[in-house]
Amino acid sequence: MERRSNSAWTILLVVALVYCGGYGIARWRKVLVRHEYFVVGEKVGPVATEIVAGRDLRTRGVGRLKNAVAPIAEAVFTPLRYAEAVYWAARQDQSL
Repeated sequence: MERRSNSAWTILLVVALVYCGGYGIARWRKVLVRHEYFVVGEKVGPVATEIVAGRDLRTRGVGRLKNAVAPIAEAVFTPLRYAEAVYWAARQDQSL
């Protein structure tokens, strides 16, 4: 029974590492980008941050592929997108 439990934890760890690694690659390749904007009605002050699908302007294969994959990546990585947005909001609050 102990051996089965260890293998389950190992599989869970590997899946988590692959998931986080995939998110890192999506951010690195600009499939997901950080979008910052001022809160409505305020010219200065807090800036809202969210991670959204990137848009590639190239019309060849790579650009079309990236534009096709971006909404899927945005849906798959929703928990990490929200976690990163919270991180940036907390970091901004510390700098004020």
